[in-house]
Amino acid sequence: MKCIGPEHPWDDGPKTSVDPTMLYAGQFSKNDGSLVLAGGSNANEARLFDRESLDRCACVIYDLSREVNTVDFGNKGDKFAIGGSDGYVRMFAISGGIIEFAISGGIIA
Repeated sequence: MKCIGPEHPWDDGPKTSVDPTMLYAGQFSKNDGSLVLAGGSNANEARLFDRESLDRCACVIYDLSREVNTVDFGNKGDKFAIGGSDGYVRMFAISGGIIEFAISGGIIA
């Protein structure tokens, strides 16, 4: 898993597949709806967008071994999680505009 930072348009960034990305999950942040988190297959990545900047991506989490099946925000909007077919749930923290990998859960049976 790798993450690249801000200022990436939706169609910019690492390309791990020539096939179009299939969107499997999407979520608006629960506190104010200012962030959008999306994930799917083919590229096997999740992208976090700030609605204020329209087409700019705040973060791309890529190089995952399998597709992203679910995404969700914490109720305060300062954390988000992604889960995929690799059996892991990965949690991230947002602090002062910086996104940090917080914890990775084990294989889900």
